[in-house]
Amino acid sequence: MDRIGVAWIVPLLAIFALGDGAAAKTAPGKVLAARTCSMTITARENPDALISGTVIERKVWGPPNFGEHPKTDKRYRVWIVALDNPIQVTIDSEPGYQSEKVVAREIQFRGGILAVPDYSGLTGKHLVVRGQLAEQVWETDHTRIVIEAKEVAPGPAIYCPH
Repeated sequence: MDRIGVAWIVPLLAIFALGDGAAAKTAPGKVLAARTCSMTITARENPDALISGTVIERKVWGPPNFGEHPKTDKRYRVWIVALDNPIQVTIDSEPGYQSEKVVAREIQFRGGILAVPDYSGLTGKHLVVRGQLAEQVWETDHTRIVIEAKEVAPGPAIYCPH
């Protein structure tokens, strides 16, 4: 792992130790509390999360009809983190609606067709990603939970006890 990765991962792990109390283990076996294993996302509050896994590239249907008319619809690439361990995300809906629990095994880097950075150089590599989790709402979201990445770097696996 390079020094840049360590430089931001170690302080982040310390910051997230103040998180929601979900226990997580890093590869060396240290236990820490981090917003990694169990998260709640709401329209009112959405703290940063740390996820870890291997980047995969997937071709998906794009405009104009996102696969309804394969002869005229374009395909484009999205990058997804195949998580080291599934995480539980509670989507806390608006008042009057019931919360929903989702177990995420893959999380897509969020962005529009042209807005997502090109992660092709990272395909197959293990990364730690810091960012805000969100629920799938746009036609360009291809996993139930997506992440708006703020920082991406090589790092240790984050293991969640189940």
